[in-house]
Amino acid sequence: MEKVELNQEKLIKLVKKHKKLFEHYFIKPYAYIVNDSLFYFASFERRGKTTGYAILSPNSNNESDYMKAIKPLLHYAVSIGNISNDGKYRANVDFRILYEVRDYLKKVIEGNVLDSDNCIIYQRSLDIIQNMLDNQARLINTYKNAIEKFEQDKEKGYITDDDMQEMKGFIPIFMRLQYKQFVDRYDYREDFDVIYNNRNNKEIKQFDEFSDSNTLREMTSKKAENDLKNALTEVSYGRDLRDKTDDQYDQIVMDELNKELDILLKRVKINLRNP
Repeated sequence: MEKVELNQEKLIKLVKKHKKLFEHYFIKPYAYIVNDSLFYFASFERRGKTTGYAILSPNSNNESDYMKAIKPLLHYAVSIGNISNDGKYRANVDFRILYEVRDYLKKVIEGNVLDSDNCIIYQRSLDIIQNMLDNQARLINTYKNAIEKFEQDKEKGYITDDDMQEMKGFIPIFMRLQYKQFVDRYDYREDFDVIYNNRNNKEIKQFDEFSDSNTLREMTSKKAENDLKNALTEVSYGRDLRDKTDDQYDQIVMDELNKELDILLKRVKINLRNP
């Protein structure tokens, strides 16, 4: 299908028919097409709280088609909303300290100053930190791909079911990458108790070039455990998913996402101001 031009003036006239006093309205900049007609999703807010929804069509009065458009428009809107907020936040987390920790561990290992037991701990910690950094790079790339996809959809002016599914598909990837960042770091969090306790050993002190003298202390289990546990709980639904493959993990996330969307869809329909 050819590019769809957004008729902003006409949509504003339509949305104002459903707007109540002191409300603000927001129209998603893409349509969903049912029987060659365009449908847009709009929401209303007052004092920062969502007060209602509307489906807008500049060229249809078919109530059945209106109702068919709600689900894909909502699923797409929620997915890109999560990506634009949570995905952006995670992609912009400052990992500079982890690079310092990685470089420190690498220098200590290469300095040949560790006994065999400590060497295992330091190498394991180095692998875990490098894994966190590698997955952060993948997360940033996933965020860029999702935003690029969104810009392409806005440019063409409409979304299809395939577009909706592709956008939803970014959500489990984001969560899986975070899960992989946290799970080993949490499981072996006490390794950094050893590393912290060794920091002032004569053979090891020479490698300390941290910009913040408290860096290693903040990595210890006492300091990091609660944050790691909470972060892990958020991306595992409080379940032990260590034995799951990537595909199995993604399906779990998608199932949970669809449950949440089903609940939201019911709420949207209850608060729908048209047709």
